[in-house]
Amino acid sequence: FPVTILLSLLRNEILVSFLNKGIVPSWETYFQELPVMSKAENLEKIKTRFHLLTEWTFLEDILAKEGTEFFFHAPESCQRLTLNGSREGFTIDLIPEEWQVWLEIISLKFRKNWNVQQPFTSFYGNYKGKSYRWTLIHGATSPDGKSKLVLRSLSQRPFGLEDFGETAQLKNLVHTKKNLLIAGSTGSGKTSLLSTLISLVPEEEHIV
Repeated sequence: FPVTILLSLLRNEILVSFLNKGIVPSWETYFQELPVMSKAENLEKIKTRFHLLTEWTFLEDILAKEGTEFFFHAPESCQRLTLNGSREGFTIDLIPEEWQVWLEIISLKFRKNWNVQQPFTSFYGNYKGKSYRWTLIHGATSPDGKSKLVLRSLSQRPFGLEDFGETAQLKNLVHTKKNLLIAGSTGSGKTSLLSTLISLVPEEEHIV
């Protein structure tokens, strides 16, 4: 088989058949379903693409760069929201036919029910020792039919309250147990501020 045919087989038949059963197979399990190949190099290419899709090896370098949010619209159209609020574009090493497969693998790895009937899911999950909020939006909700992923980077520890400027009044509101409403645009620091305020609450208190 030419490698193009094998890659098509990977995307459209064998791997997808596992995903439809709610299974992300290991390479050993997947390998058993492959047709016999005359060239070892073809098998090696298939193995590389398999690990790319199931282990997301390309994500590590992307997320290593400082950023508050990462937007994955399509392989050729991704963006990173930097710490100063600017957006920087980047691409990832997937072809369009692999895009949906990759996102479905993410939902299965985190055991989330994500499909046409339930096109939106947002959850917290770790990757390479860091915590992120993962948001998956199914292509069924989009005019172009493309599914999307948004990753929000979560701070491993709260900022100090002094990092937010003049906050004596906020501190007093927390200590006197007043109601607070935190609102703002994407990337404005709502979650960071909330985490810091929660860290000011005495441990013996209950938080709902």
